[in-house]
This record gives sequence, C-alpha cells and structure tokens, in this order.
Amino acid sequence: MRRLTRRSWGRLVSSVTILSLAHPVAMGATALTLPESPRDLADVTIVGATPVPGAGVDADRVPGAVQTLRAADIGRDGVASITDAMNQGLSSVSINDNLDDPFQPDIVFRGFSASPVLGTPQGLAVFQNGVRINEAFGDTVNWDLVPDFAVNRMDVLGSSPVYGLNALGGAIVLSMKNGFTDAGGDGEVAIGSWHERQGRWEYGTHGDVWGLYAGARVLDADGWRQASPDSLRQIYTVASLQRAGWTIDFSVTGATNQLSGESAAPTQELAVHRDAIFTSPQRDANRLGFSTLNVTYAISNSLAAQGSVYVRDFRQSVVNGNTTSDTACTAPAWAGDLCQADGLTPVYSTLGQPIPDLSQGGRTPLGERDGEAMRSRSTGGSAQMTSNLPLWGHENALAIGASIDESATRFASNVTLGTINTRLVVSDTGIVVATPEGGAFTATPVALHAGTTTLGAYLTDTWLWRERAALTVSARYNSDDIRLSDQL
Repeated sequence: MRRLTRRSWGRLVSSVTILSLAHPVAMGATALTLPESPRDLADVTIVGATPVPGAGVDADRVPGAVQTLRAADIGRDGVASITDAMNQGLSSVSINDNLDDPFQPDIVFRGFSASPVLGTPQGLAVFQNGVRINEAFGDTVNWDLVPDFAVNRMDVLGSSPVYGLNALGGAIVLSMKNGFTDAGGDGEVAIGSWHERQGRWEYGTHGDVWGLYAGARVLDADGWRQASPDSLRQIYTVASLQRAGWTIDFSVTGATNQLSGESAAPTQELAVHRDAIFTSPQRDANRLGFSTLNVTYAISNSLAAQGSVYVRDFRQSVVNGNTTSDTACTAPAWAGDLCQADGLTPVYSTLGQPIPDLSQGGRTPLGERDGEAMRSRSTGGSAQMTSNLPLWGHENALAIGASIDESATRFASNVTLGTINTRLVVSDTGIVVATPEGGAFTATPVALHAGTTTLGAYLTDTWLWRERAALTVSARYNSDDIRLSDQL
C-alpha cells in the first residue's frame, strides 16, 4: 500500500473593506432596530455574516453584492427549483448542462462553478443550515440532493474569507423552512409530457415553544431523449424548540435518486431523430442521509452563542457508456486479441492476460463502460459567539467562530470493455481493462481511501464608522490534513 500524506498549515485569508451608502440599521443576532429614515421594515434585508445561522448584518453593509431569493421566488413557476430560480432571478448566474440532466446542472456565478462533475474547479461554497454541502471528495455539489421545496430563503454572496473552502467566487447560503416559518399544509400533483409525473407534499405546525415541519417529493419521468429516465425521492423534516432564549432545530434530509443524462450526439444522428443518443448508458445513482442540529442561545440582548453539528452520508454510483479507441490487433504476434489505437500494443485485463478481440475483426463496434463508485461519510461542527455591543459609540456586529470537519471516502473506478448494439447501448462483458500506467492509453483500475480533517477559525466585524459608511474586517485560518491511501 502506498501512502501519500500532504499537510498544509497556515492558510490565512483576510479582507478589509469600506462599504459606503449603508443605511443606519442595527446589526446583530438578537435584535433589530427600525431605521430612523422613512425606509420601511420590509426593505430591511438581514443576511448571514457567517456560515453558522445567527450572525446577521444589514445587506447594505455587506462589502459586496448580495442577492436573495425567497420561497415564493423559488416556486414561482409552480414546481420549486433553486437552480431554475437562480438562472432566471439572479444576475451574473448561468447554467451549464455538462451532464445533460435537468437535476445535475453546473451553476456558474461570475465564472466560478458549483458543479456535480468530479474534476471541475469548484469556486462556490454551498451551505444548507450552516453546513457546507460541497461533497468531501472533489468538493462537488449535487443539486439533486437539495430539497428545493423546503428552501425558505437563498442568499448568494460575493467572496468572503469566513466561508472557507471553495468560497473564492462566493457562497450560496440556503436557509430551510421550519414549523414557525411555514405553518400549514401544501401539496401538488403534476403530470406532463414524456410520462412525467410528480407529487409534492409539505406540512408545518407549531405551538408556543415547539414546531414541526415535514415535506417530501416524488418524481418519475422518461425524458425527452431516448434512454434518459429520471427518478427522484426527496424528504426533509425538522423539529424546532424556542424557549427562554434557546432556539434548537434538528433536521434530516434524505434522497434516493436515479438520473440519466445522455451526452451529446452527432448532428448526423440528430438530423434523423431529434431525440437520438450516441452511446448509453449514462446513469448516476445518488443516495443521501444528512442530519443537522443547530442551537442558538441569547445570553443577553447584545450577546449570543450559536453552534451546529452534523452527520452526512453520501453514496454515488456512475456508469458512462462511451466509444473506445481499442481495435483489433494488426501485429501477427497478437492476432485475435485487442490492441490500443496503434494496433500494435495489446490491451490487458486485470488478470494480466491479453483481451480477446471482441470486435470479431472489426465487424462489431466496440465501446466501454466507465464506472465509478463512491461512499463518503462526513461529520463536524461549528461554534461561534456574536455580539452587537457598540464600539467607540458606534453600532458594531462581531462574530468569532471555529469549526472542525472530518470525512472518510472510499472511491473506485474502472473501465469495462463491451460491444455496441443497434440501440447504441454498450454491453457489460465484465472484462475490466488494466493497462499499465505511463502509456498512450491508460485504463488502470483505481481503489482509493481518502481522509480529510479541516480545522478552521474565523472572525468578522462590521462597524458603522459613519452614518452611511461601514467598515468590515474579516479573516479565516484553516489547517487541512489530507490522507490518500492506494487500496490496490
């Protein structure tokens, strides 16, 4: 077993910004004072100053652009979709369909991505109830695992050091519904073209000190292209307690999804059938179990403590049918076997033996199935203190916090050779390629265990320097320990 350890210490990021034209609105986690100007309370937008819920600051005093969408905006077209709402309702946001599935888009904000595709440079940090939901392996963002119907509010903020990893381009902060914010029931059933059928149900209730909310979504659709069905199963539930300065929320998110995004097809095929595909299958299976506990305690009118802990279990299985450059060997020494594209270098199996010519001398087209399997379990928590005590006679909002995140991931990938039938489906022969590394074509199986531990400490302070000018100072320090172990 090879063991590769990389330890990076001392990543310190800080910013000092003066934001002008700020309106005089109180800052802090526990109290909000109406402005003396004619500005109405409905115009006052308080956004999170840190990833952990509870540290609030007037959006006009955030040193950067802030955009907000609420539940009504997310469900404006009838079916709640945060990705569609971002694409239609926010500036500087666009969508790339690299995986060709409506539930797995790349969200691009000012050139920075939050994508489900491994290997994509992830420049956006995404938070749900104060927990970063970029996956531990590759920092990907699987949008199909977010229960859109349960999102109460979404804030998109520019780059800030307090949001930590992947926040170079900014942060997307999702605040979820609970029994206090969304009392009552709601549901819908929808059917549509290509055998699409879906149902959504949600219900919230609360008493003086307790609240409950639960929701679920079920969707099945055949897709407008051949061999492109989707199946979604999502749930979200939260129990809340508010009493004597305490606010406690325990939430559970679950999902089991089967997604088939067929890749691009040649224009010659599309000229015959617009729903044509090139090679199949193109299938992702995602499963999630995600629990979060958020606690806030108001120590006084100007001082509060917040904390959160979480457990996240993510599983993914990917199968991509593709063409291959392998061909029948032309060298006499390897007659009857498969070779790489040059026709001279044999292709080996995991047993170390040459692979027979599945193409029967080139009469049958060859393909390959590129497979990946992953299971990642993450745990962690954050704690912070917030204060809105005046500083030198001026309003001031201070937050100091620390976090720890740990994850363990098992990842495997391989290439299985097969033939392509008349429906352009790559067969599964079970023959796994194990060509040695270093050649023109490498298809070496991978089995990897990855462990990460991230410790973080941050602070942010916004001081009302003048009536219409605020000074914000922010900094974060991360210690990252990454351990990679080759299981082969």
